[in-house]
Amino acid sequence: MIEVSPRVLADLRGRLLVKQQRERAYLERRAARGISTPTDDAYEADQLLETDLLRLLDRLMGYVVAEP
Repeated sequence: MIEVSPRVLADLRGRLLVKQQRERAYLERRAARGISTPTDDAYEADQLLETDLLRLLDRLMGYVVAEP
């Protein structure tokens, strides 16, 4: 089971953000070259999922910090 603490959630959030940024840069490089494959489409969909997960982590961090 994963520990739920502000530190752990912040670390997860940071790692997910770096992953999202790395994938966005990859997609932008490919788009600049006019390349698009089904994998690129999947990465685009993943960008939306990652944004939702980042928002969820933000909310969880608020609850964990607020707990006594």
